[in-house]
This record gives sequence, structure tokens and C-alpha cells, in this order.
Amino acid sequence: MRRGLEQGLEQGLEQGLERGLEQGLEQGLEQGLEQGLARERNLIIRLIKRKLGAIDVALESRIMTLTIDDLERVGEALLDFSTVEDLTNWLNALDA
Repeated sequence: MRRGLEQGLEQGLEQGLERGLEQGLEQGLEQGLEQGLARERNLIIRLIKRKLGAIDVALESRIMTLTIDDLERVGEALLDFSTVEDLTNWLNALDA
């Protein structure tokens, strides 16, 4: 009976550790992805400001809500922009 208890405790401990590890890895991965996305958004904003100058808060907020795919697209399209109006037109085309 004692051996059965030991085995049960051992098995329970292993399962608990395994579940805890899985949850920790999932949370770490999720946090890493969120941090990476935030950094990419900040980089795109900095590049836009460097190329076009100051942009208004509403435009910056709009950029901060873009998906990762759209962030990458605007980062590439930025090379063709000359004015803030070009950026605004590009963003408006996304909504159309």
C-alpha cells in the first residue's frame, strides 16, 4: 500500500510539473510574441517619423492597431512615401 501511495504521489508530481511547464511555455511564448509585435510597431512609427516628420496622434494610433502583416506592408510602402498624405492615403486604402 505504501508503494502505491509513493507511486501515486510521484505520478501526480510529474503530471503537475508537466502541466506547469506547458503553461509556463505557452505564457512565455505569448508574451514574447506580444513584445515582438510592440517593438515592430514602435520601429515602424520611428521610421515614419524619420522619413516624414511629425505625425498626429490619431494617425499614430491608427498605425499602432495594424496587424503584423499590415505593419510589414506599411514598412515596405514607406520607402515610396514622400508626404504624410501618402501614408494617410495608404492607410485609407486598407479600409476600402
